[in-house]
Amino acid sequence: MLCSTCMRDYPETMRSCPHCDSDWFSGSAGAQPASNVDSQTWGWNENELLTSTGTRTQPSSATATMARSVPASRGYRFLGLLLDSVLITVTFGIGWLVWFFVIAGRGQTPAKQIMKMQVTVRTTGQPSFAATFWRYFVPNILSWFSLPFTVLGLFSLPFALAWLLGLVQFIGIVLPLVDALMIFGKSQRRLVDRLFGTQVWRF
Repeated sequence: MLCSTCMRDYPETMRSCPHCDSDWFSGSAGAQPASNVDSQTWGWNENELLTSTGTRTQPSSATATMARSVPASRGYRFLGLLLDSVLITVTFGIGWLVWFFVIAGRGQTPAKQIMKMQVTVRTTGQPSFAATFWRYFVPNILSWFSLPFTVLGLFSLPFALAWLLGLVQFIGIVLPLVDALMIFGKSQRRLVDRLFGTQVWRF
């Protein structure tokens, strides 16, 4: 596929150009939607795909789903984070974890499945279990693992150690909040999106 911004080729499966990072789904960096660019430039119908050999073929169901995807908005993504927190609370974490491990390979958390969102790796345009797992648990890992030790430390550990555990727990609370608020930045990318090269889509 030819990037309308830098005019270099890149795979059809990718959601953004690896050379200039233009996103033809959202039209950023001067790019146009793929349906307009390709149909005008190459003269093929928007319901068909032009293969490397020059023949035309109907898109697969996976490609068709990708073509209907749009970047998830700031508010929609933030609402998804809140919904995941609610689901963790009402299922005591256990139900949410089971649900998460079943669908994480699709690039989804329970809330993202309900709200029809998907996480993909920017370089491949495909979902990844590892990326979905780490982008969710990295901001929350301190909070999840330090909470029981902090509660016990308040009653049985020396004051200095209990204070240190409390500080770790405080960081574990602030870090996910800061990470979530980065959605409202100019790039709309959380810290974990930058660390693991991911993007969130709505379909």
